[in-house]
Amino acid sequence: MGPISTRLLSRNGTKLGNEVLVILKDGHITRKVSDLSNALWMGAKPGDNIEEGTLRKHQSCAWIISNDENDIYLNEVGG
Repeated sequence: MGPISTRLLSRNGTKLGNEVLVILKDGHITRKVSDLSNALWMGAKPGDNIEEGTLRKHQSCAWIISNDENDIYLNEVGG
């Protein structure tokens, strides 16, 4: 499977120009700013990684991206 592209929409359905690529391979996930994006993500530029790690199921049943297998036992996730 190739990268999945997600485009954010405003409340009225218009495109915001913020596009994030999600690349999932063998349980490893990378979220990056699309080269087509015209938005800055906290200083990130198009092509930069936003988040990268292993996709894991937390004890709360929520899916998380982490780099430590013990993160599935944390009291709080997200943020």
